Order: sequence, then structure tokens, then C-alpha cells
Amino acid sequence: MRYQDKKTGAIIITDCIIYGDWVPVDAIDWTAKSVADIKAELDKLGIDYPAKAKKQELLDLL
Repeated sequence: MRYQDKKTGAIIITDCIIYGDWVPVDAIDWTAKSVADIKAELDKLGIDYPAKAKKQELLDLL
């Protein structure tokens, strides 16, 4: 499962359940985020996307 730190935005992958400032990435409401936030997340994950991709296309890549 992937977790993201609420403060730093760092993402880790683990089989353990963790709490505190970590939230499951799947629990993040990406539809409420901006296109820039989604692109930044995709960049962190090393996922390529078209420069002119629409928000839904970017969400599908997550």
C-alpha cells in the first residue's frame, strides 16, 4: 500500500499499516486537487504524461 505524509508529501510503499501523519494515497481525493498538484504527484512517481493532458486523463494515470 502507498502512504503519503500529510506534511511533506513524501510517499512510501509498505505492507504494514501505518498511522500518524501518513494517509493511504488511495484515500486522497485527487479530484479536489488542482491539475498542477496532480502533475507534481505524477512527477514524483516518475509517471510520464502528455503536456496538454486534461485533468481526467491525469487522474487516470494515478
